[in-house]
Parts: sequence; C-alpha cells; structure tokens
Amino acid sequence: MMPWKSSRLCLVPAHYPGQQRGFLLITSVVMIVIAAVVLSVMVFLSTTGNQATVRHLSSKQALFIAEAGIEKAIRNWKLSLNPPTPYTGEPTTPFANGTFTVTIDSTDFSGAPLPADQLRFISVGTAAGGVAMRVAEAIAGPENLLPSVVNANFNLAPQTPCNYFPAPPPTCMPTSWVLNPTPALAFQPWDETGGPDGSRAAYANKPSPGPSTATSAGNLAFSPPVTVFAPATLQMTFDFRVVRSPPGGPGNEFELTFTLSDGVTVWTSIPAPFLSGHTGTYQQGSVTFNISGTGLVSITTLSLSIFLKPGRPKQAWVDNLVLGTGAGPPNMEIKAWREDYQ
Repeated sequence: MMPWKSSRLCLVPAHYPGQQRGFLLITSVVMIVIAAVVLSVMVFLSTTGNQATVRHLSSKQALFIAEAGIEKAIRNWKLSLNPPTPYTGEPTTPFANGTFTVTIDSTDFSGAPLPADQLRFISVGTAAGGVAMRVAEAIAGPENLLPSVVNANFNLAPQTPCNYFPAPPPTCMPTSWVLNPTPALAFQPWDETGGPDGSRAAYANKPSPGPSTATSAGNLAFSPPVTVFAPATLQMTFDFRVVRSPPGGPGNEFELTFTLSDGVTVWTSIPAPFLSGHTGTYQQGSVTFNISGTGLVSITTLSLSIFLKPGRPKQAWVDNLVLGTGAGPPNMEIKAWREDYQ
C-alpha cells in the first residue's frame, strides 16, 4: 500500500474579460483628464502671453502717440509766438491707431514756477480703442546756445546786504561776469531781486536829472564755446525793463548793446544799439548777430553795455539772455522729459 501524501492547492484568481475592460476604461479616463488639464494650461498660458504681448504693444503705441502730441504742441506753441496769441494746448486729436490730448502748465515737475519763456506739456496718448494709455510730459523753451553759466550768474540767490565797493565778497559778485558801473560808486551793477522772477538782474541807475549819464557794462568768458558754421545769423533774446521818474517822457532813453567774440573778431548786435523808452514792466527784446567768415567759429566771450541817456532819473534792468540760431521766432528745445503709465 502506497503512503499517503498531502498536496498543496494554489488558488489563482481568474481574469474575466469584463474586468479587463473596466480597468482600461479607468486608465483611459485618467489619461484624458490629464491631457485636458495640460491642454487647458497650455491654452491659458498662450492666451495670457498673447494678451500681455498685445498690452505691451498697445502701451508702446500709446507712448508714441503721446510723444507725437508733445511734438505737435511745441510746434504750435512756437507758431503762436509770432504774432503773439494765447496757446492753451491741443484738443483730443486722432493719430495713428489712437488719440492724444495735450494740456499745459507753468510749473516744473516739482511744482516750482517755470521761467516765463518755458512751458510744461502733458500729453495723454491712447491706443487700440482705449486698451492702453500713456502720459508723456516735457518742459520746453527756446533753444539757448549759451552755456548755463551765463544765466546762472544772473540768477544767483539774493545776497543781502551786498556791498559792491570797494570790492564785494566772493559770494556776492558773480565770479564769471565782470560787470561794473560808470561812473564808479554811482550804483550797484546788479540788482539782487530785480529780475522778472525776483532773482538777480543786470542793472543801471541814473539817480539824478540833468546831463549826466549812467553805464553798466561788462563781459563774460565762457566754456564750452558756442560753435557755429559761418556765415551765420544768431539771435539774442532778453528780458528788459526801463523805469523813468516821473513816468513817461521821450523814447529811446535806454540803449543796450551786446557783442560776441571768438578772441579775434568782435560781432556787434543789430540794431546797434537796441533802443527803448520807458516800459514800466518787463518786456522781451531781441537783437541779431551776423557772424562773418567761413567754416567753424568758436565764440567764447559775451559782453553787454547798458546806457542811460541824459535827462530825468531812470533805471534799467536786463535778464534772461537766450542765444539761438536764425532770426524770427526762436527754435524750441525740450529741456526735461518724463513718462508715466495710466
């Protein structure tokens, strides 16, 4: 009789076709969901990127439109100066794929008053139906070939008291301008608060009636030089004021002469001299220079002479010298610029 042996029974799960199909369906759904999420993310990123690109391009276009408004405003402002007519800005104007509107202000970016011959222009440019808006601001005024030191000396802060004789302290007399009165000790050649903006101005004073006269004359050597190609015409504009006591009287009581020099040749302003009677308030005058010769000329010295004729007592002030090219309305230049988003 054979010995009995026990056997081990292994249970193997049966795979039915229905169960396999359910597993594949779940896998497919998961893969579809993942693909849908990835596709959605890709579409979102693409759309966001396209929108950002559109906004960026529209913003750049709005800035270009705002800059065009600045250019047009400065041009029209220049045209309004001859003959003098009020200038108030630019109304909403279609340009390219948008519009610009320009307003003006008489203060700088910090709110401080600008010189009378300068304006701040605020141009708002919009593009793509208002999708983007940019603001450009510019401070503009007549071009000035003269270095800033010329008028910086005129506009030194008031020095009180300022005793010019026998010799003023270094902080009182401008260190660049050599300006002296004739006869000596008759008056001070600078009025510390006599300018149209309340700052220093060149000054002449005839304090007594009769045959006496008064002259305030001087010169300034400056660097860098003013360079022009001769022959050329330059124009000097300036603010001046003449007060007579009593007011009124004959004209041409005040004579003003400028000269420019390159160290060899001296060019005298035209007309020579510039003439004016009693003005009472500040006015703007202009003279021209015919720069002779050929080729490049480097102008390094400017001089002026204020002459008060015999007669009643009178005073005269000169300030804000601006030297530009050509004759007629001065060319305008942008002196400061900034941009903002809106």
